[in-house]
Amino acid sequence: MVVNFVALAIAITLISFTWLESRIFGNALISAKSGILFSLIYFVFSDIILGRAGLELYSNKILFRALILVISFIVIFLISYTIPWKDWFARIFLKVSGNEVNTKKLNFTIISCFLFGLYVPLILWSGGIKNIISNLLAAGRIPIIQRGKLGGWKDYFISLTELIKIAAVQLSWAQIFLFKKIRLFTVLSLLLVLIFTLNSGSRLLLVSLFFPGLMLYYFYNFYIKKNNKSNLFLVISVVVLLMIMQLMLVLRDADEDQSAFDVIIENIKGILTSSPTEYHRDDQFNILSRYVEWVPSRIEHSGEWLIFRPFYHWIPRAIWENKPQGITQYFEEITNTEGEGETTWSGSIIGDFYLAQGWIGVLMIGFLIGFLANQVDHLIKHLKNPLIMLLYAYSIAFLVMTIRGWIVFYEGWFVFILFWILFKHQSK
Repeated sequence: MVVNFVALAIAITLISFTWLESRIFGNALISAKSGILFSLIYFVFSDIILGRAGLELYSNKILFRALILVISFIVIFLISYTIPWKDWFARIFLKVSGNEVNTKKLNFTIISCFLFGLYVPLILWSGGIKNIISNLLAAGRIPIIQRGKLGGWKDYFISLTELIKIAAVQLSWAQIFLFKKIRLFTVLSLLLVLIFTLNSGSRLLLVSLFFPGLMLYYFYNFYIKKNNKSNLFLVISVVVLLMIMQLMLVLRDADEDQSAFDVIIENIKGILTSSPTEYHRDDQFNILSRYVEWVPSRIEHSGEWLIFRPFYHWIPRAIWENKPQGITQYFEEITNTEGEGETTWSGSIIGDFYLAQGWIGVLMIGFLIGFLANQVDHLIKHLKNPLIMLLYAYSIAFLVMTIRGWIVFYEGWFVFILFWILFKHQSK
């Protein structure tokens, strides 16, 4: 199909442009800009490039309209990124950040955040010894699953404490790096990945915990130690991480009476005997095409200004009963459908804003993401400050995950407030 070829050509162009830019200017292979472009390729373009089953349900007209939406997002994103914005983001953190790190205060902050994020959910919602162990290892998916089903104040506080616990793990990565305990970092990273894989936990939570640590390791070696092999390490690590995420999907969809070993063997046999595209679950171009097919010809746009959701998302539904529901839930309820494997629909950040405001929404969020990427990449010249390097690594991981869905942004920006408090606390 022509649309498959166009998508492949765009992906190759973006990858080649990023590689040439890094070679010519000596930049790291990953920045906020390139991370977002790579995220678009993986989450949005991968299923159409692979020719994943399901796209044949849409006409070429629908597929091209969806493709034009993605192209429009990329164009407005790059335009916004190249505007010479002032580095407001860097200034906000540099004003309160010292160049020296108070290790006692950092340890106290890590322990306090981690314990608060661990025990408060267990007090609000108890679930047995398995859940206590998984939370203790920062792999607690049970409260994440129950979030939204508990309702009222419990739901609200569990959401907050999960974010605080994630922030504590980010600070733990910083603690390890500040004392150059690279072996400890490697061991803990592998342990964390193993726990999540066998626990069939949330891929999003895994990435939010592990990916910033990987970025921190990469940037430390590239910018501080000037290691020329850093890019190769990054590529291999990301491929391995994607394989682990796929394995987690397989384990999550398996029968409860099957062992993890049996499921893995069955999956390997399946890949060898059938199309590998059957094992790809992030079919966001497919879902985006469904949105384009249905909206606005069959149903209206939701009309919600999603760009403001981060400011009112934190209002508990116990206070505001008519608070707008999630954008994907809006589509599911009005069409009486649900995502693959009884999950929610996930049409990427482009699909979210198209459902809400149409073309205007897509252009709006493309411009905003371009501005945010520009602000984050201004931090590069300050990476000798270890706390700024932590902020840079986490910010890139945060933006990369946001491409998969706007919910990542409006539920996760709160962590940056914790970072600001930490920076100010360290400078005293």
